[in-house]
This record gives sequence, structure tokens and C-alpha cells, in this order.
Amino acid sequence: MAAGLVFLALAPRLRERGIRTVGEAVAASRRITDAMAGAAPPAWELRAPARDGDPLPKLDSYPYRHRVREVMRADPVILPEATPVAEALAAMTGRGVSSVFLGTSEAHPATTAILTERDLLRALGRHGAEALALPLRRALGEIEGLLAPERFDPRTATDTIAIAATDYAQKAVVLPLMSILLREAPNMRLSVRPVDRSGLAAQMELGDVHMALITADMAQGAMRSRKLFDETYVCVMRRDHPAIDDGLTLERFCALDHGIMSHDGSRFQGATDKALAAHGLKRRVVVAVPSFLILIDIIRQSDLIALLPRRLVENREDLHLCAPPLAVPGFTKILVWHERFQADPAQAWIRERMAQSLAP
Repeated sequence: MAAGLVFLALAPRLRERGIRTVGEAVAASRRITDAMAGAAPPAWELRAPARDGDPLPKLDSYPYRHRVREVMRADPVILPEATPVAEALAAMTGRGVSSVFLGTSEAHPATTAILTERDLLRALGRHGAEALALPLRRALGEIEGLLAPERFDPRTATDTIAIAATDYAQKAVVLPLMSILLREAPNMRLSVRPVDRSGLAAQMELGDVHMALITADMAQGAMRSRKLFDETYVCVMRRDHPAIDDGLTLERFCALDHGIMSHDGSRFQGATDKALAAHGLKRRVVVAVPSFLILIDIIRQSDLIALLPRRLVENREDLHLCAPPLAVPGFTKILVWHERFQADPAQAWIRERMAQSLAP
């Protein structure tokens, strides 16, 4: 939140330099950091010259042969606790340091606090320009209060959580989760979005999507993950399909017309085709749709069959389910979220309740 407020305050200056989004600002900051690191690497990264006959010339023991004092590039800055934030910023800028100590040079280390650039940014984000007049001790106390774990009460929470999920994940995961929310967190809301495979990482980076229900191969970027369950496939056909009486042999399975779910409707092959190819066999897929629910309707109204996730259809009385005539690998459904939301109390509660609702 503090970073966002600082960004808004700097928005006019940033626009003058062609920076329009938080992502572009972060990228620009990283370029500056990289340039500074390249221009003046810290002392512990400097390589000591190798001596003649040294059996390990590539092993730099420099950081192990020197004390902290000997590798510091600047003396520590110690400021009284009553020093205004503005004076602390000036001292940090003038001395080229990113943190200051609060107290006196005679104070015991155990009673000395450290204030960093990030702490001061948080103070500015909360108070704006008024933060410049705050004494350092007060600024640090408020920051520590902001960083203290927030007590979460689902009964009074009003958070809106954005979840990316396919229609299958909505049925298998979001539906039972919604029942829990209505009962335990009546004022919270879910915003369920389709899964954008190519843009998911950016959506999570910007906070447009808080968490996503995907398979492990789709996880990317700064995502944390939690396994929810392993899924298997079942063969599905309409209840009065002629293949029910005849028995679904592998030969008959390949002779029937099939439907398949494809995220963009363009792929006519999947895990079943790979399993058939291992036996030198093929099947005929006549339709690919981007929705499991549409595929189920097609199966109900035709002689097509399909392999579908068990959780999607296991309680349907209008369909006939049977085991596939060959082994087809299933998949693992995982929940992913961005590192920035790891400590968010509302989202942590949602993640935990979601996992509990799916436990066997």
C-alpha cells in the first residue's frame, strides 16, 4: 500500500519520463539498482589477487579474512531518536547509506533500532509530506505497528478476492469454497475470472488476480503454490448410448467419435491421444471446445464420448460413466498466488479453507 501511495505522489514526475504504470516504475528502479551495483560493487565482492603457487586461485577468501569494519564502505550513521525524518533522509543521501541507527554511540546494541529507506518510504506513504517532520522514533513505532500481524475475523471481513479458474476448477473448487464463505464470511466476495495462460503472471504481479487454480505446468514467475488434489479421468457418454450394452473395448473406444476440451478450442489432441499412440492407436476427435460444460451438453445430445475429470461429472445422473479401456495419466490441481500476497490475512484464510474443503 505504501509503495502505491508513493507512486501516486510521484505520478506527474514519472509521466514526464514516460513511466505510466507501477510495472514500468519497478523496471526502471531495477535498472538503476543494477547500474549502481555495477559501478560500485560492495567490498566483499571484490576478488583478492591470487598469489603465485596458490593451489586455489579461484577461491576468494576475502570476506572470510576481514572483519565487518574492514569491508564497510561508509561509517555507520547514528541519529538521536528525536531527529526529524527529513534530516534522516538528508543524512542518508549525503553519506551514501541506506539505513541509520537510532540512539547514541554509547548505547548497547540490544537497545539500538535500525531505520531503513523502506521504513521511511512506508512513513511517507502513510502520512505524505507531513511524515518529514515526524521524529524517527515515532515513525519507526508506526511502521512496526503496520507490520504487526493483523488479526483476521472472517465474520466481519469485507475483502474481494479475485480467483482465476477454468469452468472445471469452478465446479470442483470454487463451488465448495463459496458454500464456506456464505456460512463463515458472509461479507466477503469472490471475483472469478477465466485463466489467461499468457497473461496470468502479469495479472498476479499487478494484483488484478490474487490466486489461480491451475496445473503445475502453468505456474510461472514469482508464484507460491499449494497442491490441492490429484485428479483422474473417466469415460463419459449419454445414458442410453449403444456402447453401454456392447461394452467399451479399446477397439470400440477408438472407433467412436470423441469430443475434447481445449482452452482455446484449437487443439484436437491431449493426454488420451498420447496414451493411444503408445499402443500404436488413434482416435477421431470431431469437436474441440473451450468449456467442459459445453462439452458435457454435446455428449448428452449425441453419440460422442469424452474423457473428463472425475470431479466434474461423478454425481451426474444424466450421464454414464465408466473406466477408460486404457490407462490415461491424470493431473494435479494446484493453487498459486503471488509472493506479495503471502502474508495477506484474508487471502491466507481463503487458501487454508479452500484446502480444507477439498481434503479427503
